[in-house]
Amino acid sequence: MALKLQRRLASGILKAGKERIWFNPDRLTDIKEAITKEDIRELIKDGAIKAKKVKGVSKGRFRKRLKQKKKGLRRGVGSRKGKRKKRRVGKSVWVKRVRLLRKLLAENKAKLGKGKYQELRKEIKSSQIKIKKQLLERIGK
Repeated sequence: MALKLQRRLASGILKAGKERIWFNPDRLTDIKEAITKEDIRELIKDGAIKAKKVKGVSKGRFRKRLKQKKKGLRRGVGSRKGKRKKRRVGKSVWVKRVRLLRKLLAENKAKLGKGKYQELRKEIKSSQIKIKKQLLERIGK
Protein backbone atom coordinates (compact mmCIF):
# COMPACT_ATOMS: atom_id res chain seq x y z
CA MET A 1 0.00 0.00 0.00
CA ALA A 2 1.42 3.35 -1.04
CA LEU A 3 0.83 5.83 1.75
CA LYS A 4 3.24 8.51 0.52
CA LEU A 5 0.75 11.36 0.78
CA GLN A 6 -0.39 10.37 4.27
CA ARG A 7 3.23 9.97 5.44
CA ARG A 8 4.16 13.40 4.07
CA LEU A 9 1.15 15.11 5.66
CA ALA A 10 1.73 13.38 9.00
CA SER A 11 5.41 14.34 9.02
CA GLY A 12 4.45 17.97 8.46
CA ILE A 13 1.90 17.93 11.29
CA LEU A 14 4.08 16.03 13.78
CA LYS A 15 7.22 17.98 12.77
CA ALA A 16 9.15 14.75 12.28
CA GLY A 17 10.93 13.15 9.34
CA LYS A 18 9.06 10.77 7.05
CA GLU A 19 11.11 7.83 8.35
CA ARG A 20 9.91 8.48 11.91
CA ILE A 21 6.19 8.25 11.06
CA TRP A 22 4.54 5.06 12.33
CA PHE A 23 1.20 3.76 11.06
CA ASN A 24 -0.84 1.33 13.12
CA PRO A 25 -1.05 -1.87 10.99
CA ASP A 26 -4.63 -2.55 12.17
CA ARG A 27 -5.84 0.88 10.95
CA LEU A 28 -4.21 0.95 7.50
CA THR A 29 -7.58 1.06 5.68
CA ASP A 30 -8.61 4.19 7.64
CA ILE A 31 -5.21 5.77 6.99
CA LYS A 32 -5.45 5.04 3.26
CA GLU A 33 -8.80 6.86 3.08
CA ALA A 34 -7.41 9.96 4.84
CA ILE A 35 -6.44 12.45 2.15
CA THR A 36 -6.63 15.79 3.96
CA LYS A 37 -4.62 17.27 6.82
CA GLU A 38 -7.75 17.29 8.95
CA ASP A 39 -8.23 13.54 8.43
CA ILE A 40 -4.60 12.94 9.41
CA ARG A 41 -5.00 15.08 12.56
CA GLU A 42 -7.99 12.95 13.60
CA LEU A 43 -5.97 9.75 13.12
CA ILE A 44 -3.11 11.21 15.16
CA LYS A 45 -5.58 11.99 17.98
CA ASP A 46 -6.91 8.42 17.83
CA GLY A 47 -3.36 7.01 17.98
CA ALA A 48 -3.39 5.39 14.53
CA ILE A 49 -0.45 7.57 13.46
CA LYS A 50 2.50 8.37 15.74
CA ALA A 51 6.03 9.71 15.48
CA LYS A 52 8.80 7.36 16.63
CA LYS A 53 11.32 8.66 19.18
CA VAL A 54 14.52 10.28 17.92
CA LYS A 55 17.48 7.90 18.07
CA GLY A 56 20.31 9.30 20.17
CA VAL A 57 24.04 8.66 19.98
CA SER A 58 25.38 6.20 22.53
CA LYS A 59 28.09 7.43 24.90
CA GLY A 60 29.33 3.90 25.62
CA ARG A 61 32.25 3.93 23.19
CA PHE A 62 33.26 7.42 24.34
CA ARG A 63 33.31 6.33 27.99
CA LYS A 64 35.42 3.31 27.12
CA ARG A 65 37.96 5.50 25.28
CA LEU A 66 38.02 7.98 28.15
CA LYS A 67 38.77 5.20 30.64
CA GLN A 68 41.67 4.05 28.47
CA LYS A 69 43.02 7.59 28.15
CA LYS A 70 42.98 7.97 31.94
CA LYS A 71 45.17 4.86 32.11
CA GLY A 72 47.61 6.55 29.72
CA LEU A 73 46.70 4.51 26.65
CA ARG A 74 45.84 5.82 23.17
CA ARG A 75 48.84 8.14 23.08
CA GLY A 76 50.64 6.56 20.11
CA VAL A 77 51.99 8.42 17.10
CA GLY A 78 48.75 7.96 15.12
CA SER A 79 46.61 9.53 17.87
CA ARG A 80 48.56 12.77 18.14
CA LYS A 81 47.33 16.06 16.72
CA GLY A 82 49.31 19.25 16.51
CA LYS A 83 52.99 19.96 16.97
CA ARG A 84 54.94 18.56 19.88
CA LYS A 85 55.49 21.99 21.38
CA LYS A 86 51.77 22.79 21.28
CA ARG A 87 50.79 19.51 22.93
CA ARG A 88 53.02 20.00 25.98
CA VAL A 89 51.92 21.83 29.08
CA GLY A 90 52.58 25.38 28.02
CA LYS A 91 55.02 27.92 29.30
CA SER A 92 52.24 29.94 30.92
CA VAL A 93 51.54 27.05 33.32
CA TRP A 94 55.23 26.89 34.21
CA VAL A 95 55.36 30.66 34.77
CA LYS A 96 52.36 30.54 37.13
CA ARG A 97 53.90 27.70 39.11
CA VAL A 98 57.31 29.36 39.36
CA ARG A 99 55.86 32.69 40.45
CA LEU A 100 53.78 31.03 43.17
CA LEU A 101 56.76 29.06 44.51
CA ARG A 102 59.09 32.07 44.37
CA LYS A 103 56.58 34.15 46.31
CA LEU A 104 56.35 31.43 48.98
CA LEU A 105 60.14 31.21 49.08
CA ALA A 106 60.43 34.99 49.49
CA GLU A 107 58.04 34.89 52.45
CA ASN A 108 60.26 32.31 54.16
CA LYS A 109 63.54 34.04 53.22
CA ALA A 110 64.23 35.04 56.84
CA LYS A 111 64.43 31.36 57.89
CA LEU A 112 67.07 30.62 55.25
CA GLY A 113 70.59 31.85 54.67
CA LYS A 114 71.52 33.58 51.42
CA GLY A 115 73.17 30.45 49.97
CA LYS A 116 70.22 28.19 50.80
CA TYR A 117 67.76 30.75 49.39
CA GLN A 118 69.66 30.93 46.06
CA GLU A 119 69.92 27.14 45.88
CA LEU A 120 66.16 26.67 46.35
CA ARG A 121 65.46 29.42 43.82
CA LYS A 122 67.53 27.58 41.21
CA GLU A 123 65.73 24.32 41.98
CA ILE A 124 62.38 26.02 41.45
CA LYS A 125 63.58 27.42 38.12
CA SER A 126 64.79 24.02 36.89
CA SER A 127 61.52 22.33 38.02
CA GLN A 128 63.29 20.16 40.59
CA ILE A 129 60.78 21.60 43.05
CA LYS A 130 57.37 21.49 41.42
CA ILE A 131 54.85 21.79 44.25
CA LYS A 132 54.35 23.79 47.41
CA LYS A 133 54.66 20.73 49.65
CA GLN A 134 58.15 19.93 48.30
CA LEU A 135 59.28 23.50 48.86
CA LEU A 136 57.99 23.61 52.44
CA GLU A 137 59.78 20.32 53.19
CA ARG A 138 63.05 21.74 51.86
CA ILE A 139 62.63 24.97 53.86
CA GLY A 140 61.88 23.01 57.02
CA LYS A 141 65.11 20.95 56.81
